[in-house]
Amino acid sequence: MISMENKRFKTIDIFRGFAIFYMIGGHLMDWWIQPDGRWFWYLIVFLFSWIGAAGFLFISGISGIISYRKGIIMAEKLDNYTVQMVKNNFIFRAFLIILIALIFNTCIAIALMNPLYIWTWFVLLTIGVSLLLVVPLLNTSKITRICVSGAVWIVNSLLFSFLTVYDGQPNFFGFLYHVFYHSPDQDVILGFFPFLLYGTVVGDILLEISNTENPIERKRELKNKLFIPLLAIGSILIIFGMWFWHPNYDVKVLIHPTNFFWAISSCGVQLVLFSTGIYLEEKIKFEKSYRFLFYFSYYSLTIYLAHYLTYFIPLHQRLNLITFWFFFIPIYVIMGLILRMLYKRYKGRVALKTLIGVISMILTLMVEKKKRKSSPKSIKTLKKIYFGNIFKTKIKRIKSNS
Repeated sequence: MISMENKRFKTIDIFRGFAIFYMIGGHLMDWWIQPDGRWFWYLIVFLFSWIGAAGFLFISGISGIISYRKGIIMAEKLDNYTVQMVKNNFIFRAFLIILIALIFNTCIAIALMNPLYIWTWFVLLTIGVSLLLVVPLLNTSKITRICVSGAVWIVNSLLFSFLTVYDGQPNFFGFLYHVFYHSPDQDVILGFFPFLLYGTVVGDILLEISNTENPIERKRELKNKLFIPLLAIGSILIIFGMWFWHPNYDVKVLIHPTNFFWAISSCGVQLVLFSTGIYLEEKIKFEKSYRFLFYFSYYSLTIYLAHYLTYFIPLHQRLNLITFWFFFIPIYVIMGLILRMLYKRYKGRVALKTLIGVISMILTLMVEKKKRKSSPKSIKTLKKIYFGNIFKTKIKRIKSNS
C-alpha cells in the first residue's frame, strides 16, 4: 500500500481544479451574458463563491504548509540545506507571485486606463501577500492560527464599515480604504487571508496523519482526527453563518469579502467537503474520474492568467442563458485538452508554479552563497542536490503535493 505522505492527495487537485473552473466560468459568464440574464450570474456567485478565490486560498494554505514542512524535514537530513533556506525559499515564492500580480494589475490598469487598478485585490495579489503574512505564523500552534483567522475576519468587517465613508477622500483614512478595499467586490486581503491561514491548520493535520506508518491506524486517525472533527465543525459554521447571513442575502452577494457571516459559512462548506473528499479518497479509487481536473489544478496559475485572453473574444453581453453554454463548454474542453497535451509533453517545465519554485530556489542559493563566501564548494554541492535530485523528482513525480 502506498503511504499517504508519498502520494498526491487527489482531493487537493479536485478542490483546486473546481476553484479554477468556477473562477474561469464566473468571468466568462460575467463578460458574455446579456443584462437580462445577470440574475443567473448572481445566483452562481451566491451558491458557489466559497469555491472560487476563497477555495483557492484555502487549498493553497494546505499545499503550502505541506511543502514547507517537507522542506523542514529535508533540511534536518541535509548538511547544506538549512531551515532558514526553507523559509527564504517560501518568502521568495511569495514575492515572485506578488511581482506577477502587480504586472497583471498594471496590464488591467492600462486596458481600463485607470492607474488605481495597479493596486487591486485580484486573486494573485491576495495569494502573494497572504503567503507573506503567514510566514511569522508558520511555526505557531494550530489554535493560534485558528484564533488569528477569526480575529482578522472580525477586524475586516468592522474596518470596512468604518472606512467606507472615506472612499475617494484625499486623507489618511481614504488612503487606508484604497489599500484594503479598492474594489471591495474583489478578493480583499483581510477577507481572504484567513482562508489560507486556517488551510495551513488542515494541512498540518493531514501531514501528521500521513506520517503514521500503520495503514489501519492511519485510517482510524483519518476518521477521528480529520473527517469527524472537520465535518462537525464545518456543519456548525454553516448553520451559524447562514442563520445570521440570511436576512441580507441579496444585499451582501457582491460584497461578500467584507461579510463575516459569508466567511464563516464558506469556511464551513470547505471543511465539510474537503474532509469528506479525503475520507472517501481512502475508500474509493477514482484515478481517471478526476484526471481532467488534475490538469487544471497542476497548471492552475498558468491557466488562470491565460484564460484572460478569452476576454478579447467579441461576445461581450451578447449571449443568453442558453447560447452561453454552447460557447463555454467547448472552450473549457479545449483548455483541458491543451493542458493535457502540455502535461504529457512538457510536464512541469511550462507550469508557472514550477518555474516560480525554480527561480525562488535560485534566489535562495544566491543569498546562501553570499553568506558562505569561504565555502563555495558547499553551495555547488547543494545545487547538485536540489537541481540534480529534488527538481528532477518534481518533474518525474509531478504528483507530489506542492
